[in-house]
Amino acid sequence: MVTGRNLNRLNIGASGIILNEQSGAVILGSGASTEGLQLGASQTWTNNSSGLLTVTTLSNQSASQNFVLTMNGSGSGGFLITGALRNEYDAGNTGTLSLVIDTAATTVTTLNGANSYTGTTTVTSGLLNFTRTSAKSSPSVTVAAAGSIGLGVGGGGFFNSTAVDQLFSNTLAGVSMNASSGVGIDTTNATGGNFTYATNQSASRSLTKLGTNTLTLTGSNTYTGSTTVSAGTLLINGSVASAVTVGADSVIGGTGTINSTLSLDSDAKFVLNLAEALTVTGAVSLDNTFSIASLVNADGSAVDWSLVDLGSYTLIDSGSDFSNIQNFGIGNAANIGGGKIAYFENGSLELIVAVPEPSTWLLLAGGLTWAMVMRRRRL
Repeated sequence: MVTGRNLNRLNIGASGIILNEQSGAVILGSGASTEGLQLGASQTWTNNSSGLLTVTTLSNQSASQNFVLTMNGSGSGGFLITGALRNEYDAGNTGTLSLVIDTAATTVTTLNGANSYTGTTTVTSGLLNFTRTSAKSSPSVTVAAAGSIGLGVGGGGFFNSTAVDQLFSNTLAGVSMNASSGVGIDTTNATGGNFTYATNQSASRSLTKLGTNTLTLTGSNTYTGSTTVSAGTLLINGSVASAVTVGADSVIGGTGTINSTLSLDSDAKFVLNLAEALTVTGAVSLDNTFSIASLVNADGSAVDWSLVDLGSYTLIDSGSDFSNIQNFGIGNAANIGGGKIAYFENGSLELIVAVPEPSTWLLLAGGLTWAMVMRRRRL
């Protein structure tokens, strides 16, 4: 039930908020310092949709209230609280606000404000992302096996590599992780737009890449959980032992090694470097299509396609229909020697995609599961 207490605040009663499957993105509150939402009772907000539910300032309605806000739902849209979470709106009042996150395992709940709530925070399932250090005000954060904690990394006001290390090792102050709880790294506000994480991690945890910009992993990682790129770019310049999944509009690349399976969702992007390329020792699964996000020289400069010479690289199976090949660069579908990168939407054609010396090459085998092998060979 929604009631009005004054002109500037929206009060939400025990019935809470429900977004169904057909709901689009919803924004509640204007974000001004004198406005926001107030809870009139402990309640549950449910998001079963793919739309994001965004909320501004949130607090209990009155003094001495101890309310619990539970966020759940089966949808992928998740929750974003942009303003401050307070125990009560009016300073000096007693009482607590507590949070419970119980969403689908891959759904993200993001806290982005300078929070001051002091109740407990429990992550039963789903990923709770603190985008900056001030977002984590709750003195007690407990994370179950199906839950994850994300940290926004960068310079001043954000978490650093040490904090990520502590999250992996379950020593981050105020956070109690289950042995299998996951870790997220959010590069949205990373200094210079990018962040490098060099620690060799071996915990029984998953890793999720969150936010825009680029995360570069340079360590030799043997953590046993999955690796998921949900947004932005992940460059693996070291190695990972777990299966890697790249979501839609996200990018994978680097010069290191994936010692497991690589799965690319529809509209995922792959980065190739002419000097080095990401090595995948396991199978590669493609969901419909993926694309080459960028092709660069070893120094990072753009490729001049007129200078690309594929030399003696040729098709290894010319018996299939060329009509399914989509091309980047120059040349036509049948002229692989014209100097281009190609990928498949369908079919079973095997194709070597060649690059100049020092000659990294990519083999794509079509079908429901595609094998990707990258090796070095001299002409």
